[in-house]
Amino acid sequence: LLGPRQAEILTLLYRVYPDGHDTGHLSRTMKYDQPDVYLTCNKLAGKYGLVEKDTTVSPHMYRLSAKLMGD
Repeated sequence: LLGPRQAEILTLLYRVYPDGHDTGHLSRTMKYDQPDVYLTCNKLAGKYGLVEKDTTVSPHMYRLSAKLMGD
């Protein structure tokens, strides 16, 4: 089961799919601390595989995974 913040991040990323957002944008939109958004995104990426982290850009971008979207 996902928590409310995890679900909120997935919803925000769904709205801009296939693009993504960085943690700064997500934290401002959610009115939530950026370090907590960072930890949540990394958990959604690593543990659940629902989010992909693009480390080729700075700041890092997060987007919904192709696995989740069925691509």
